[in-house]
Amino acid sequence: MNGRFPDATADELNVSDVTCIICREETTIAKKLLCGHLFHVHCLRSWRERQHTFPTCRSPIAPPDNGRDPSVRQHEAQLGVSLLQALVLQVQKE
Repeated sequence: MNGRFPDATADELNVSDVTCIICREETTIAKKLLCGHLFHVHCLRSWRERQHTFPTCRSPIAPPDNGRDPSVRQHEAQLGVSLLQALVLQVQKE
């Protein structure tokens, strides 16, 4: 998990909420997920053992593809969620 996601920069830590929503403690060192949210690596590790979605936005946790731009992966993840929501709405209409 430590190598799967990039470390949050000092600027990212300064402009975002500095509380990890998993443990509710201050984040001075954090990992940045594909969705842009920041968490402690040990919190993410324990969260991943129980859940398969990101803690804040509930986007699916998928391992990053090596060599691909993270913003492309983030867009693809968001697109996948949008498509799933559209399918659910279509099924509900039927």
